[in-house]
Amino acid sequence: MQKMVSVKSDALRYAREYYNVSLEEVCSKTNIKVDDLERYEKGDDFPSYARLERLASYYNRPVFFFFSNYRPETSKVQVAFRSIQNSNHVTLPKQTRELIEKADLYRLNLLELYKDDDKSTFSDLLKENSCSKQEDLMALLRDKLELSLEKQVSFPNANKLLEYAREKLYDIGIYVFKDSFRDNSISGLCIYDDSFPIVLLNNKATFNRQLFTLFHEIYHIYTKEADVDFVARNEESACNTFASEFLIPEKDLLNEIEMVDELENKSVIDDLAKRYNVSADAIMYRLVKMGKLDGGFYNQNRISDFRQSKSSSGNFYNTKISYLGNSYLNKIFSSYYAGNISKAQVGIYTSLRSANVSKLASKMFGGAF
Repeated sequence: MQKMVSVKSDALRYAREYYNVSLEEVCSKTNIKVDDLERYEKGDDFPSYARLERLASYYNRPVFFFFSNYRPETSKVQVAFRSIQNSNHVTLPKQTRELIEKADLYRLNLLELYKDDDKSTFSDLLKENSCSKQEDLMALLRDKLELSLEKQVSFPNANKLLEYAREKLYDIGIYVFKDSFRDNSISGLCIYDDSFPIVLLNNKATFNRQLFTLFHEIYHIYTKEADVDFVARNEESACNTFASEFLIPEKDLLNEIEMVDELENKSVIDDLAKRYNVSADAIMYRLVKMGKLDGGFYNQNRISDFRQSKSSSGNFYNTKISYLGNSYLNKIFSSYYAGNISKAQVGIYTSLRSANVSKLASKMFGGAF
């Protein structure tokens, strides 16, 4: 078995430390002995090509990376890793770091797609409008999203409202994508960027939860922060306060409950949740914080904000459209039809093979690609 004697030991070590994973964890996923990997990282031995391929796949790196002395400079993603870990006093698992990388890849894709366009940005919008308080930001968003409270409550369900908000946010420079996170302790995350800030939502969460997470992350973008929204962290942060007040305005909620004799009633809570297109949990939590509902009732009646996994995930192309969003896909295909990007680039921006790109285009627009 020929060994790859040109492999750089520090490249192997860098790739593992980038994801902050142990030797034992890497070896359990790649079927390599701990002692062997330790020797590879010290330069005392070298992996076979087959083993190097397995390591490259696990580390999400091309094989040639491990033959080069080049090490990337500190990236926006690494800065985000550190910022999130420091602010939450946690160590991010590898899968979460990969999701942050995916969010940053969307940012880079948008940067290329709009390199010749004068695209309005959310940071410019904030500069043009004084938003020194949460109330100012809420008013600005209501205006620019054309989403008055009356319009919000008119939507038949949270999914319709969420998709409406995604498309409107795209127009003002906040880009929302979805993915099926393997870790249901996280409901979403965001990467801040002056030109292309990204929100990535956990599609396994209910639409109500996704909607709340979206506005939670918007406040992080407003404060120029990267974030991972951990489900277990329910403290009354500024971001949760913002999302709660935006989606469930206290003044309106007080009017709705003024004539209600008993709030500790699941039917009443469900009706309020339906009105605002939020979860019953969000309504109960809001009422507890307002001193209108007993915390014991809230704890006894909480329901998971995550949907049960199904054996069938539905139509592949519908899922892809849901994850990427219509505005992003329309920009990709319009750039292709205008001759500005190649079919191969369409595949890169959508993470699809050529044949699947054609099927996606047919699904969206009809006809041949």
